[in-house]
Amino acid sequence: MGALPLGMLVLFCVIPLIDPKGNGYARAGKFYQRFVAGVTLLMIAISWLPELTVWGVIAAKGSTNVIVSVLIGALLVGVSSAKALSYALDIPLVKVNHIEAHIAANYLEHDIEPPFVALVASGGHTSIVRVDGYNEHRLLAATTDDAIGEAFDKVARLMGLDYPGGASVDKLAAQGQPRIPLTKHKLVFSDGNVSYSGLKTAVINIIHNAGQKGESYSKEDLSACVRKKVCDILVKKTMLAADRFGFDKVAVAGGVSANSLLRRELEKACKVRKKDLFCPELKYCADNAAMVGVQGFYELSAKNTSGMDLNAKATKSIEE
Repeated sequence: MGALPLGMLVLFCVIPLIDPKGNGYARAGKFYQRFVAGVTLLMIAISWLPELTVWGVIAAKGSTNVIVSVLIGALLVGVSSAKALSYALDIPLVKVNHIEAHIAANYLEHDIEPPFVALVASGGHTSIVRVDGYNEHRLLAATTDDAIGEAFDKVARLMGLDYPGGASVDKLAAQGQPRIPLTKHKLVFSDGNVSYSGLKTAVINIIHNAGQKGESYSKEDLSACVRKKVCDILVKKTMLAADRFGFDKVAVAGGVSANSLLRRELEKACKVRKKDLFCPELKYCADNAAMVGVQGFYELSAKNTSGMDLNAKATKSIEE
């Protein structure tokens, strides 16, 4: 990506909304409110410095395929604070879609320019997106129920593994072999979308059947089977999309893009098809402020600013 303006200051805070004990989003709104209050004071103080110019304030509006309850509270705090700063400092207010921000994580380190196909795989969303421009995105396929990250979390919980499930399953899978027969359910539908419900049911049945018979099962092998199944589906669908549009570039983003097998299989598939694969650094796979700032820069550059009627949305299509 091009160099950001030297004096550009972007305000966006990504708060870990799920604690290690899995208690959910209950305290996220209050924590976010206190945190943003401190950052707001800092930003106002910095705006008085003659050496720096505050170019804009960015607010995330939500993402595709995410269904949450109290997450909206944290979003409302962030959007309200951004609007207050925009009004007080007389600077543009910029909205950013969360999934677009994940894709933008690749711009932090790679010289990748649209068009390309992006696979966004995370705890709350799994989408294959056609990227025609830095501000032009078209949803090609998605999950009809749980996202891949949620599927990993639920499978990990069934096996008694730690949260987040994706990392735990990936680590354990490296010690096993994918030799346990899994679901025969149709995981890929004719419309291009994907469902993981059959996969989770298969895992439940394997664990329950073993328990009822007083038998043991290999967590390592079961993890390897689950990881292979979901990665095979994602790689196949992503490559089909890239081939369909004749794109020679493929990007992957989101928390699950840190999965070691997914990266290896995408790299193999792209090498066979002579396509370039772009992956963000592991530190930029999960939610982070840097990716939001990058997408915000492109939105601001395109003069895609918002008014004081901007509202937070926990669910939002990438095409809106």
